[in-house]
Amino acid sequence: MNMLRVHTELVYEIELPTSFALSITAARTKHQSVSVERIDIRPHADSELVPYGSGSHQLLRFDAAEGTLEVAYEARVALH
Repeated sequence: MNMLRVHTELVYEIELPTSFALSITAARTKHQSVSVERIDIRPHADSELVPYGSGSHQLLRFDAAEGTLEVAYEARVALH
């Protein structure tokens, strides 16, 4: 089985309070599975992962205040 490490970092400058819906997570399909997943939002924001599309994808939804926003995602994905 092959394993991949997925990592991304996003930085935004927010001028007004904003709602986000980001598609940054690894898909869960019959060809791959996510064994470890970590999402960091700085400054902290309450968030939720909601399914969309065929159900193999997720949106990361949260609200952010003015200022610098950093979002980091990391996962280990097993290819089948």
